[in-house]
Amino acid sequence: MKNIIEEFNNDYWRFLENEIIEQTNNYLQIFIGDPGTGKTHGLANCVETILKKESHVAILIQAKSVTPTDEWKDILTKNLGLSMDWSEEEIFQALEALSYRLEVKNTNDQLLDNIPYTIPRVLICIDGLDELKPSDFWIDRLRETKVISQRYKRIKFCATTRPCVFDKLKFNDELRQHLKYLRPSGDVPVNELFEKYILYYNIKINGCNWLKWTIKTPLALKLFCDINKGKTITDIDRKSVTLSKLIREKIKIIDSEFRTLCNNYNENDNIIFNTLIIIGNYFLTNKSIVKNELIELLKKHESLNILANNDLSPLISILEENGFLQSYEEYSKDILSIKKVHYEKGIQPFFDYILAILLLNKYDNPKELKSSDAIFEHEETLQTYAMMLLEEKQILISEIPIIREKIEPYDAVTFDFFALTNNDPELTVKYKPRILSFMKRNATHLTKYVNDIVLQVSKLENHPLGPILLHEFLSSFEKPITRDYYWCIQAWLRHSKNKIWENLENFELSSYRLTSEDKFNGLPLVYAWLLTNIDNKKRMSYRTELTKWGIQCPEEFCKLFDLTITTNDPQMKEELYAIAMGIVYSISDNINIIKHFISHIFNTIFKGNMSLTDNIAIRQYSRAITELAFQHKIITKEELNICIPPFKPFGNDISLSKPAMDGGGYGPIGYDLSRYVLCDPISNLFFEKHYKNDETESMGIYDDYFTTLEIDNILKNHTKLNKKDKKELLRTKELRIKRELKFKNTRIEFLDKLEKINDKDKAKIEAHIDEVINSTPTIEEMYSHYEIKAQNLLRKASSVYNVEGILPDQFILAAAYAYLEQNGYKDETEDFDSSIQCCQFYTVFVQSCHSRFKKQYNVYLRKIYMVF
Repeated sequence: MKNIIEEFNNDYWRFLENEIIEQTNNYLQIFIGDPGTGKTHGLANCVETILKKESHVAILIQAKSVTPTDEWKDILTKNLGLSMDWSEEEIFQALEALSYRLEVKNTNDQLLDNIPYTIPRVLICIDGLDELKPSDFWIDRLRETKVISQRYKRIKFCATTRPCVFDKLKFNDELRQHLKYLRPSGDVPVNELFEKYILYYNIKINGCNWLKWTIKTPLALKLFCDINKGKTITDIDRKSVTLSKLIREKIKIIDSEFRTLCNNYNENDNIIFNTLIIIGNYFLTNKSIVKNELIELLKKHESLNILANNDLSPLISILEENGFLQSYEEYSKDILSIKKVHYEKGIQPFFDYILAILLLNKYDNPKELKSSDAIFEHEETLQTYAMMLLEEKQILISEIPIIREKIEPYDAVTFDFFALTNNDPELTVKYKPRILSFMKRNATHLTKYVNDIVLQVSKLENHPLGPILLHEFLSSFEKPITRDYYWCIQAWLRHSKNKIWENLENFELSSYRLTSEDKFNGLPLVYAWLLTNIDNKKRMSYRTELTKWGIQCPEEFCKLFDLTITTNDPQMKEELYAIAMGIVYSISDNINIIKHFISHIFNTIFKGNMSLTDNIAIRQYSRAITELAFQHKIITKEELNICIPPFKPFGNDISLSKPAMDGGGYGPIGYDLSRYVLCDPISNLFFEKHYKNDETESMGIYDDYFTTLEIDNILKNHTKLNKKDKKELLRTKELRIKRELKFKNTRIEFLDKLEKINDKDKAKIEAHIDEVINSTPTIEEMYSHYEIKAQNLLRKASSVYNVEGILPDQFILAAAYAYLEQNGYKDETEDFDSSIQCCQFYTVFVQSCHSRFKKQYNVYLRKIYMVF
């Protein structure tokens, strides 16, 4: 009990320490997300909730309302409407004092209502860091937050932005630990919001379930619902739900509302669209505009000459109501002066759309784009421009020369992929060869393609760049290990720079779980290929996910099984059979599913009392399915017996690797794998007597020194022998070391290379080797310990590969090496230098044998190293 209490106390204080560290470091949170992912809405909702509950003090600041020369004093003074007489210290002290005042008020309420006690904080929120240029301004201000929070403990900071602001930060920059990335679909996936939105907007969807997966962002969902409020949708073009098309349709609806409000205009006047173009052009070089100046600006423009003066104010108001503009009143010291109303850009994606339109209209050939164009001052707009460029001109943004000069290649690819996933699938077909070429570069490129394209479109049937293209690419590898370099190596692996397995990204699967709506050639196909992963924990999660989905959709899983079971990856095959077994036993009353797998098993696994596979796991899973089929009388007893061992041999003998038997050895099989996983468990099967698991270790101590009968005797008297006696007994039998037979084969080569040894030392070494060789047991003496079948197997292998006296450990490792070679492994290690080559007889023991063998050669190694 004392130990339990001590352990509990240790855990408690460790937990408390971690909490303190977390709270201390948690002074700044920066949420990064793509356009339309709900950053502004989420932050505004957070501040509104805090203010309503009066649990904390919250301030919301629009980043674009700040000027690049402002300090924190100026930022807070302007947004709180304070006098410029306040100092920065006074402002922060006042805010912190306000939190203490709130604490006094809340303490009584919390005690009365039995609410958990919380310490009020001051949360300063900045929305849209990317909307103020240059972005370095906000990076400098955010660095200052650490010092501010250290001095004023209750003040915390929060910000939202697009990725471009922090792209150029160094990898080890302290700010990076405060970055929180939103999913491309927003904090809550759009497909989860979809049902609630269409219910609220009274929209009925008939036969267009793909909409919930095509609409990618909360903004797009909101626009879709605004446009289709109260409608019944039975047939809709996929092209009409891209963000650009939705914004365009929204503008038409606003134009209709304005024409209803002011009866003097018709549809062809395009009042709203022309107004937005004028305002967009102005905001390219200006941050805000006073209302009177805005009215004058609109009056001067030819496209709006038809507007009556009294219609300009309603026009501005309707644009503000729909998020294209936002206003604020300028602070004035003089209470008698008229307040000035300023207008700024509204929802940023709307402005992105307008700027993209301006650029598309400016150049008939987008490749003529110049570095002086405004888009390079508004890089956050490039994503929308890339999408509309493909939609309107059918070219990718990376094909524009100036883009390749001004934008990092990685960013250009990101824009391309965004355009490809947010447009009509028919437009993407011609880019398949380009995408395939991109995937082949290295593992990072392949992972990016999966994250940015495959997963994005995995819920859409038959997308040209979707999971089927990934399947074709991964199936094109002749050897599994070659594919593993691209697909299975973990990210951020050391010493992988400029290698094909270099991977700087992980698969982003958190937002992509399998549901009953998934088809076999969509997201489940990605999960099937992930079964090849070398991380067992991840592989188990993928297997679980596929099994759950397969139980819900057994017919779809059968299609997936048929598509992928021809893979040349043995691990993937095993996992697919394991999942198949789990599914048929979970839905054991579904006779058609059982019949489907039985048909496959009797065509590819068991045939005529022969097993067509050497994979025991696949045999076991198949056997389990046949047992269930027999219970349901799908197969007969005779057919079941075909699946019961022993089986007749099928195919060729086990392949062996000649280099492995020659003693060279190479990388993939190291000491632990060779000895503890391969040799120790398997080599005992060659002997006349098979030992139990608890005797394996004991036998491993003696099997290289004694005959089988001697080992039996030692084990029987094991308790009677003390440690010293055992060592002495081993010492007297030491000359029976089978592995020193290698000296016979290397003696001449070894002596020839020792040119620097004088004759006297050379004679001594030769005499000692002669002694060892003469006392080494013969091949027949060693083979006499093995079963007859084992003896025949070893003799046949020795004859086929022209190697004298292959021993069990050699056979096991050579078979393992050969298996790796068959699956695509190639030895890429450099040749040893001459001094090490003369010791090659030793190298094989270093790589594959137990340390007890190495000790026998230390004498010779020391002498060799002294010479060289």
